[in-house]
Amino acid sequence: MRDNDGKLGSVLGIYLHRAMRFLPLYMFVLLFFWKFVPLFGNGPMFFEFSEFAQCNERWYWHLLFLNNIIPWAADDNCMGWTWFIANDFQFFLMVPLLCALYYRGHKQYAYLSLGILAVLCVGI
Repeated sequence: MRDNDGKLGSVLGIYLHRAMRFLPLYMFVLLFFWKFVPLFGNGPMFFEFSEFAQCNERWYWHLLFLNNIIPWAADDNCMGWTWFIANDFQFFLMVPLLCALYYRGHKQYAYLSLGILAVLCVGI
């Protein structure tokens, strides 16, 4: 914002840039893990793979970066360790808005927003 005379730029462009950096590789890894690894798997511990590759029902939540929230009442058995990617993207959605508040001189509102978000996160 300092380099753009206080303008944030296109918020949608910022979000799309971030998503396009993640999505191609993430889609490849999801497809590879879900469809190709079972074709070549073998060994005494390979039976555990079937627990972590149940992607038939919930694969699209991964591509929408919502796999850490949905399904709420059940475990996600499709690459469950990728919850952090969704978590990181969801937190990134707040960054441009909070930066704009802070940069434009509304520091008290930025800090208040951060406090409210922190309380909500702990509460949830």
